Formats: sequence, structure tokens, C-alpha cells
Amino acid sequence: MKRYVFCETGAGWVRPDAKVYKNERVIAFFDRAPVTEYHTLVVTKRHARDIFDVKEEGLLAVTSAIRLICQVYREKLGIKDVQIVSSNGNDAQQDTYHLHFHIIPRAHGDG
Repeated sequence: MKRYVFCETGAGWVRPDAKVYKNERVIAFFDRAPVTEYHTLVVTKRHARDIFDVKEEGLLAVTSAIRLICQVYREKLGIKDVQIVSSNGNDAQQDTYHLHFHIIPRAHGDG
């Protein structure tokens, strides 16, 4: 089953207390099932299925937001290391068919 839940996100579906960042093109919020504390999803407001479908300006907006959020996490929370993850396509284990990136803070020994 293909899931398009992030189209709802852009329409205001995200809980206000979970929002991390928002601008005209992007919304970022804490993951409902975090891998680590502060696990954040960064999502395009305009629907794009994956990295192959997104327009360049949408991708630039997402990556700029990712960088900004990571800098804030480093400065305000002391998070030094992060994984940036995005699965694109069935064989890459994409399960939500709306372009999104995970910011996953990592620390030595966190498993």
C-alpha cells in the first residue's frame, strides 16, 4: 500500500508541539517513532514522490532546512553527529511516498 501521509502534513496535520521548523516550502517535525531523541523529519510541502520527482528549488529548500536545523541542534543541544537519511523507491525501502529526510542525532554507543 502506498502512503501519502505527508501531503496531509503540509496541510496542517502536524501537532503544534512537534513542529521544529516551517517556511513556505518545507516543514520539519519530530518523528512519531523516533530512533533517537530529536529524530526529525524534514518534508516538502509541495508533493514530490521522491528525489527523482522533486524540482530543484524544492530540493534546495529541503537541504537548506536540514542544514539550518542541524546547526541549531549543534549550537543549542550540543548534538555533534547526525545521520541524514532518505529512502527513494521500493527497493530502497521507501514506505511513505512523499519526499522526506530524517535527521537522526547520533552518539557513540547509542546502538
